[in-house]
Amino acid sequence: MTATVRGLLVGVGRVALWLLVAMLLIRGAADVAAGRGNTSIVSGPARSVAPWPDDAARAFAVRFAWAYLGHSPRELGASPWEAGHRLVSSHRGLLERRWSAWT
Repeated sequence: MTATVRGLLVGVGRVALWLLVAMLLIRGAADVAAGRGNTSIVSGPARSVAPWPDDAARAFAVRFAWAYLGHSPRELGASPWEAGHRLVSSHRGLLERRWSAWT
């Protein structure tokens, strides 16, 4: 394939992709302007869902994020595996309660 043919094909492909993007933007803007709502909402009886996460789960998430993002395990003199094990073992009761609720 010669360089001119290849350049022409690349140019045509780029134009086709930009036309596709423009078409999608125009159709999306037209749908928003038409004010059509989401038609895929299924109506049915409301289910009772247990409130989650509760305070204990939030506390675990905060401590995990703090330990994971706040300090390097190497600073604490532990390998990453040991630091993760230490964090999970400190919340063993919470994790066992959650696991028993799922099974």
